Order: sequence, then structure tokens, then C-alpha cells
Amino acid sequence: MEHPKFVIKQTDGQYYFHLTSPNAEVILNSELFTGREPAVGGVVAVKQNALHDERYGRRKAHDGQHYFVLKTASGEVIGMSDTYRSKQAMESGIDAVKKNALLADVEG
Repeated sequence: MEHPKFVIKQTDGQYYFHLTSPNAEVILNSELFTGREPAVGGVVAVKQNALHDERYGRRKAHDGQHYFVLKTASGEVIGMSDTYRSKQAMESGIDAVKKNALLADVEG
């Protein structure tokens, strides 16, 4: 089994990252950044905010599925999940971010 990690990628001159669990499942997606350094700053922000439950916005998509966003203390969104069929599955996704973000290395 692998370790959790932040995987930084580039597309069309912009950067983004995914936080992956030890089984390589993506549990958090970032916004797009203009460079690698701002993307690394986003990783740092996730690590700083991941353990604060009040920083997770629990939301419902137009199709009724659930998802969450992770925000900074000032309310800026720094990551978003994929959608989940149930609220319970979404809560498990939040728990996975809390459990893995601080342990994750950065790759890419």
C-alpha cells in the first residue's frame, strides 16, 4: 500500500493538485494555479486547514449528490471533493482528508 500524497500536475500552463489516499484514490482536488509555487502554497494551506471541521463546507450538487469544499479561515476555497451518493459517504471523504493530509508527501 502506498502513502498518501499530494500530486501536482500541469495542464495548459496551469497547475493543480490532487490529494490521494494510501490506495491512490483522489480525495481532494485543487483549483487551478498560475505556477508550481502557488500550487505548493495550496498544498500548505490544505495541511494547515484539514483538521478544522468548521472549514469544510458540506454541499449538495444540482443532481442531489453530496460534495464538500475545504476553505481557509478567511473562507477561500482551497480544495473540493468529487461527488458522493450519500451524506455519509461525503463525511467519510472528509474524514479521509483529515486523516491523510498531514501525512502526505508532495510529488510532481
